[in-house]
Amino acid sequence: MSILVLCEDAPDYAEFLEPATDTVFARNLQHANTEKRSFEILLAQPDLAVQYLRTGRTPHWIQSTWAGIEPLAQEALAKRVLITGIKGIFGPLIAEYVFAYLLDDVRDLNRTWQAQSTKQWQPYLPGTLQNRHLVIVGTGSIGQHVAAVARTFQMRVTGVSRSGATSSGFDATVSVSQLPDVLHDADYCLVALPGTAETTGLIDADVLAALPREAMLLNIGRGVTVDEDALIAAMKSQRLRKAVLDVFQTEPLPSENPLWDSPATYITPHLSAVSRPQDIATIFLRNLDRYRSGTTLEYVVDLQRGY
Repeated sequence: MSILVLCEDAPDYAEFLEPATDTVFARNLQHANTEKRSFEILLAQPDLAVQYLRTGRTPHWIQSTWAGIEPLAQEALAKRVLITGIKGIFGPLIAEYVFAYLLDDVRDLNRTWQAQSTKQWQPYLPGTLQNRHLVIVGTGSIGQHVAAVARTFQMRVTGVSRSGATSSGFDATVSVSQLPDVLHDADYCLVALPGTAETTGLIDADVLAALPREAMLLNIGRGVTVDEDALIAAMKSQRLRKAVLDVFQTEPLPSENPLWDSPATYITPHLSAVSRPQDIATIFLRNLDRYRSGTTLEYVVDLQRGY
């Protein structure tokens, strides 16, 4: 049973994959091609896995190192390759990211720092997250984790999904067709969607117009889900108070993109949650045991849907 670990930080996986024998570690396809062989299993980042498939070699199973598998979906579907994703490890990291911005927003931390820098004692009444309305578009494992944390702050949490089915941690869940209806009193809207044909451009001018002017938009899912032109227009016209963006239609975000200069817009370089080798390896080894025993793997991706 041969395994190829194909990702930019492949050597970092070595210490965590000792139980897996006959394993090759490669940072890129050029390195992998020095091995004149095909591999049964790939533990790979999706963009590099696509390159591997295009060489004509077809593994039985690919374990993605990313939460999203968009670059890989169509190629894997055409070649009928089994793809498994990652769940359960990004929720805590993304919750930290989201609440760093939400808490800063209501507590106005910069105000106290500015007062301290001038040695001024300036009491003020800080805001609170209690009773604020958070709408989470995407009720998967990440959305559920953020919702659970929000409930500890006594926030009201509404989830939005394709089906509108009840989901853990939400006060209410609705279908995506009802999205504009639940945004009218939202304080915060978090977009936590995968990038698929159905979600591309979902957050458009009409959806943004449904949000109150005092609302804050956060996107930690995929850049394609937000119409960037519509968002830029909304920020310039002060239709929205603030936007926090970790993902973009083109990454790295080009220097000429107007988002860089958009008012009240916070840009981070896709770091709300990163793939840490020890976490990914734990999931992979668990699935490897299932693969060897012929048991159904965890987190199998529906390649038709793209997640």
